Amino acid sequence: MKGHPIDAHQYNARVALTGSSGFIGRHLVFCLLRHGHTVTCVSRNPAEVEGTLQRRISDYLDVSEVAQAISSAEIVIHLAARAHIMKDTAASPTLEYRRANCDTALAVANASASVGVKRFIFVSSIGVNGNRSTVPFKHSDAPKPKELYAISKLEAEINLRTFCANAGLPLVIVRPPLVYGPACPGNFARLMRIIKRGLPLPLASIANRRSYISIRSLTNFLSLCVTHPNAVNELFLVSDDDDVSTPELVRLIANAMGKSPNLLPFPPRMLKYAAQMLGRMAIYDGLAGDLQVDIEHTRKTLGWRPVQTVKDGIFEMVQAFSNAQG
Repeated sequence: MKGHPIDAHQYNARVALTGSSGFIGRHLVFCLLRHGHTVTCVSRNPAEVEGTLQRRISDYLDVSEVAQAISSAEIVIHLAARAHIMKDTAASPTLEYRRANCDTALAVANASASVGVKRFIFVSSIGVNGNRSTVPFKHSDAPKPKELYAISKLEAEINLRTFCANAGLPLVIVRPPLVYGPACPGNFARLMRIIKRGLPLPLASIANRRSYISIRSLTNFLSLCVTHPNAVNELFLVSDDDDVSTPELVRLIANAMGKSPNLLPFPPRMLKYAAQMLGRMAIYDGLAGDLQVDIEHTRKTLGWRPVQTVKDGIFEMVQAFSNAQG
């Protein structure tokens, strides 16, 4: 079924959100509600959120099951994904990533087209551009994914473009960098635990620049993509638009905790050598490499600016972490 144009002034859209129980999904639900949208939470374990509809899904690859779950939606935001896994025990990680991130996205898009959804928003990853930048990544750059997660996201983007063009389903693709905020998992959570314990970090000599985005700014942007007419069939890169070095990030977190950052000078080349010996180059790249994002296209196309500064976003994240720790 063909999609239909969206009224630029439609601020009460019916939005279905896959992966609603994940880190981004939980925050996005509340952001969408604040903007007056009707929200259907689609997940294998949907959280009970007042004012939303919950639809439990057993298999995202089952097009008919997904179609039933999103049957009342005008907009679908697809977040459900297999993210980075530190110790992957799958027999074939490549196939698992492709199934969870590429095949699933295509199945949800198929279901969306079948019920007349007006816009499909796919949350991809800046990793599609690459895991290190020499100059800030732009939306027009040729993709150069390095990791299985990012490769599967690129495959999803390619397949979605073809399918959505043939089905007449307007598509929006968003590639965020690493997302932080209250209750965030992964590297930020690990870094906060290390800093709270006062453990030394041999990162003082690193002089890199990295783009991040706070969960508040990302969810604000995704909510804008729900109704903005210029978002249709576009690819957007997003960030806080204020890049920081790894030592600066550590200092921001430590200051928000009321602690002194325990940063020690150490030659970056020695850190790289140790990472190579331990097979942890991905961790080294994340700590020492540059990864900058140019959001000029996003600003010009949608008139969007991040709604939160890095300092405020880090403070909010740390406060939530400290409260959870007791």
